[in-house]
Amino acid sequence: MALRVLPLSQYPNISPPTIRVSTTYDGADSQTLARTAAPPIEDQLSGIAGLLYYTTSIRSSGELSISCVFEVGTDPNDAMLEINNRVRTAERSLPEKVRNQGVTVRKRSEDSLLMVALHSPDHSISATDLADYANLNIVDELKRLPGVGDVTVFGNAQSAMRI
Repeated sequence: MALRVLPLSQYPNISPPTIRVSTTYDGADSQTLARTAAPPIEDQLSGIAGLLYYTTSIRSSGELSISCVFEVGTDPNDAMLEINNRVRTAERSLPEKVRNQGVTVRKRSEDSLLMVALHSPDHSISATDLADYANLNIVDELKRLPGVGDVTVFGNAQSAMRI
């Protein structure tokens, strides 16, 4: 009954706010990242008010991602500010290559709002070309929409040029 008459601002928050910390260490493997880049950041995360848990994801391509999940009702802006302050403290202990790349802190919900599939009906355009098109023409436009935290192109199909 309330779905039709209750204003959107009155809906209760049912998904916990999530803050994502990410960085890149060029040329490093996952073991190097696990030994040098992840521990200083993870050490700073302990003791943050309202933090339920965090999960660390390390890829062999040198990408580190830490998702911090907070209690339902925690203000995501306050949580992001606290995480950002802690990450800035940890930056002194990070390898120089990681500091040069920078560490990003973003509000991000792990829930997917929308998934769009691009395809070529006559198979004249490859998956790599479609991914390039999405990265060049669609991703930035979607990220600018109010309320959108992040946009991901699945499949890791990106073209590259070696010079």
